[in-house]
Amino acid sequence: MPSNSRIDPHRERHATRRAGQRRESGAAAVEFALVLIPLLLIVLGTIDWGYYFYVREVVADAARAGARAGSLDTADPGTTATTAATTFLKNVNLKGAKFPGCTGAVPANAVCIRIVYPTPSITGFTNLGGVMPPNASAQATMRLEP
Repeated sequence: MPSNSRIDPHRERHATRRAGQRRESGAAAVEFALVLIPLLLIVLGTIDWGYYFYVREVVADAARAGARAGSLDTADPGTTATTAATTFLKNVNLKGAKFPGCTGAVPANAVCIRIVYPTPSITGFTNLGGVMPPNASAQATMRLEP
């Protein structure tokens, strides 16, 4: 056999490796797509839940501030509490809160305020499955100061 007809083992090894690389070139894109979906779910869910927890704490602080202001006004504590809570929420750009009646027993010498604020989804993701609570609410009761 002439030496020209022999297959070069070095060349054959490189040809096999290149064919294997070609077969795996689309695998990285598929793996990225498979990892991207759960990653986006985690990131978007974290953003929405973080916003919900932020709103919930702000609403609780507004209820406490309103109850504190109302406890200092003996003439009309309910109106003063609602005005103070509305101002508190307006200062942090939360508008559209509702002030339904308090739940539970409220002592005669106390002021009570309850705030319900709708918590929309920022990303639109968590509202798809009804995962997040629709409202952040808080209630605060304080004794009237003499």
